[in-house]
This record gives sequence, structure tokens and C-alpha cells, in this order.
Amino acid sequence: METTLTLYVRYLAKPGCRENFLRQLTTEGIIDAIRREDGCLRYDYFLSVQNADEILLVEQWESEEKQQVHLRTAHMDRLRELKAQYVADARLGKVRLDLSLIHISAPTRPHIYAAVGIHPENCGDFRPEHLTEIRALAQEDKVVAIGEIGLDYYWPENPPRDLQQQVLRQQLALAQELQLPVIIHDRDAHADTMDIVREFPRVRGVFHCFAGSVEMARELVDRGWCLSFNGAATFKNARKAPEVIRAVPMERLMIETDAPYLTPVPYRGRRNDSTYVHLVAERIAQLRDMTPAAVEQATWDNGKRFFGI
Repeated sequence: METTLTLYVRYLAKPGCRENFLRQLTTEGIIDAIRREDGCLRYDYFLSVQNADEILLVEQWESEEKQQVHLRTAHMDRLRELKAQYVADARLGKVRLDLSLIHISAPTRPHIYAAVGIHPENCGDFRPEHLTEIRALAQEDKVVAIGEIGLDYYWPENPPRDLQQQVLRQQLALAQELQLPVIIHDRDAHADTMDIVREFPRVRGVFHCFAGSVEMARELVDRGWCLSFNGAATFKNARKAPEVIRAVPMERLMIETDAPYLTPVPYRGRRNDSTYVHLVAERIAQLRDMTPAAVEQATWDNGKRFFGI
């Protein structure tokens, strides 16, 4: 059975060359070409806010074989030329948790906001000082939530459940202290996630990619929480999502991509991005007998109100 391959590359650009390097990759279409390759699941660059020359590349492939094919493409030959021109050093390897690499972009991208937190899949390296880093990052003007945090019992190779629960509790406590909302990741862990949420009655948040029951949804709404839906709500085999969307108040619904995954019908199977999110709004409009424009406006208002932006 093939397993996905995830690679992390730290680039150190030559002084003052970071923006030129990324601009060339974008204008020449190299990033888009790589993302369209067969087997590419993710290909994203992140900028360090502490080192003006540092870049982190996160790429994920369906298999090592497909990543090897990728290395032999013409656009990779061009990328190597650009690296020789703009990059001083590049190191491949597993990146441990590093909260200094967060792309907030406050000055140049006023429409972008951030959440900071430790995802359950990445909490295996957790140390107490990471909470100190999250606390510091949460003071940034553009940080509006703690997240994505939660529990993920789907993948057997994920960190132990008791560790995931410990890290979730500590981050919920931090959100409560800082009076910030949270973004919850809950995959195959409804009961434990709800038990822990109940321990923090003063915390409010949004369950991203909500997959729970109507009963669970109603309890969260009663507690002041929101629910977010993505392309999975458009799938033919979706059962719970339509029931929940019909059952809860419109002012508690949000929409999202979960890119690059869960692309809405009729584009299911392609790499997801924000250009498809209107299809989620259209599905909600069908289920609630509303116009898509009304759903888009309502979810826009819900998100701005909830995150205080």
C-alpha cells in the first residue's frame, strides 16, 4: 500500500532576494504547474516573520514515485535555475514544530487574518514553551483565533490520544485566558472532543469541517459555537451535513474550503481552492431555500462578527 510523501524544505534566500524568488515562481507559472502535476496533494510556500530571508516549502505527494517524476519535469529545471540565482541555501528534512514560520502578512495583505495553534497531527513534539510562543504570536494584530486545534483519531500514526487531549486542554485554557475564539479540528473523535469542550464553558469557537450529528450541533449552538461546512456537504453520500444545515440557525453557519482537500461537486477529485467555495454556499442555499447571494452575505457577516474583524 502506497503512503503519501511529505517534504519540508527550508530555503535561505540571498539577502534581499526572497520576494524576487517567489515573484518569479509565481509569474512564470511554476507553482501552478507543480500543483497541477499528477500526484501533487500540496505545494505551499510560507514566509518567516522573524527572518526576512527564510522560506518554508511544504509539499505533499501521493507517493515517492510521483515525486520522483516531478523532479524530472521542465519546470523543475527552471526552478533549479532560479534557486541558483536567488537562494543561498536549501535544506530538506522533517521540520519540527516551529511557530515562528507563520504567514500573517499584515502590512501588505489587509484581507488576510491568522489563527495560531498546534494541530493534533503535529503535537507529538509538544513542549510547554510552545504555549509561550503561541501566546506571543496571539498578540499580533492580525491573529483572531487559537487554532486549528483538536483531536484526530483517524490516522493510526498520529500522536497518542492522551497527548492530543492534553495539548487541546492547554490550548483551550490559553484561549480562555486570552479571550480568543478557537477553531476546532474533530476527526473520528466526537465524544472526547465534546467532553473537553464542556470543560471550558467560557470558550467559544467554530467546529471546522463539521461532521457531527444534529444533536451535537444543537448542543454547540446552545453553547454559543458556530459550525463550518465545506465541499463534503455537496457529496452525494452526505447524510449528516444536510440535516445539520437545515436544523441550526443561519447565524451560526460558516463556509470554508479545507483546501487542498474536499473539493465540492462537480469538481470533486481536483485540488481544492477558494474559487470553489461558492458551490458550498449554493448547496446551503438549496437546503435552506435561500438564494446563494443571501447565504454568501450571511456567512460573510457571521465570520466577521465571530472573529471580530
